[in-house]
Amino acid sequence: MSICFLQEESMIAGTRKILDFEYYSELNTGVIVSEIALASAKLVFCPYGEYSKLTFKKTAIITGGNTFRVYLQPEDTIGLSGVYTFQPIIIDDEGYRCRPTEGNIVIIPAIQ
Repeated sequence: MSICFLQEESMIAGTRKILDFEYYSELNTGVIVSEIALASAKLVFCPYGEYSKLTFKKTAIITGGNTFRVYLQPEDTIGLSGVYTFQPIIIDDEGYRCRPTEGNIVIIPAIQ
């Protein structure tokens, strides 16, 4: 069983946002916890319900234990508004890719 904790998020378009997620795996069904330091990860984003329409992707960094962090920069979301789905992709040292869950982020237009 793989467990990935994602919260529903919101932000103003064109601002900075930090997204953290935790990942745990049991019984070889995903990236093994003891090998998490050898893993890499990224988040991919698409408009809600439009899974074939990749909007952008961001590389995640391991911040300790089983926690990954993604930094959204202003240029990532400028001009976007609405609900976007994001999925973490965790890649172990052997190239195995795991997408354990997904979350949503509401991007609110900035008042001009």
